[in-house]
Amino acid sequence: MSSGQISDKVKCTGCGSDMDGFTGVSHDAKPKDGDLSICFYCGSIGKYADNVTSLKSVPAEELERISIEEPELFRQLSSIVDEIKKMRDN
Repeated sequence: MSSGQISDKVKCTGCGSDMDGFTGVSHDAKPKDGDLSICFYCGSIGKYADNVTSLKSVPAEELERISIEEPELFRQLSSIVDEIKKMRDN
């Protein structure tokens, strides 16, 4: 895993929180346009855009496509979102 700071803060598409850091699943991962992001504050899934200076909402159709074409990725995303929401509800 790798983690670091994003040079430009991006806003969560769900709650509007500033997102200025990242944690990637591979050793030297840094976010790039098209990568998915999960907000640590509300669990919303967004997609990096505009040279990693903004997040776009991920439409339900795209999440459905991921669930069919990449079921393991979808399972991991869902598990992380569920854990964040549980943590925030306590």
